[in-house]
Amino acid sequence: MDKDWLLRYGYFFLSQFSATPQIRIGDIKIPKLDAVSLVGLPFELKFHGWLPGDEGPEEYKKRLRKLFDEELLKYFHNTAVDLDLEKIKRSTKPLKYERVNWLVYMIVRGWGVEQIVEKFFPDTAANRTCNPSKYLEYENKLKYVKAEILKFERYDLPTPKGLR
Repeated sequence: MDKDWLLRYGYFFLSQFSATPQIRIGDIKIPKLDAVSLVGLPFELKFHGWLPGDEGPEEYKKRLRKLFDEELLKYFHNTAVDLDLEKIKRSTKPLKYERVNWLVYMIVRGWGVEQIVEKFFPDTAANRTCNPSKYLEYENKLKYVKAEILKFERYDLPTPKGLR
């Protein structure tokens, strides 16, 4: 398979799931993706080089920075107009795939929620007997892991039968 093709469709599927988390795999319509659809528009800056006899290095740096800022603002404006940025959803938090690991441990290794909490949250699991608040924190982690695993049902992925 062509690597670029695979990456484009991988990004397409990720964008579909981030835009509509409850979508089922069978409901995704697979379009023909252009090679440039997921590639940023190029930014190019051309300028004359430094002429040491005409200006000093500090003046040249200032002039170059000013030119760069002006060209970058034009680039942002033109790109925003071309892509209609109001319709693009942005993510401000990095994606976490911990729950995918949890699902794999449950399905492949047959682990329970307690074992997952002990592996992925060792401090919480180790301190659960210290005092009631630590035990409550442990109980909350158990509920959190269980809830996150159950979210995979939205995507028609297998989830352990005993979680409900």
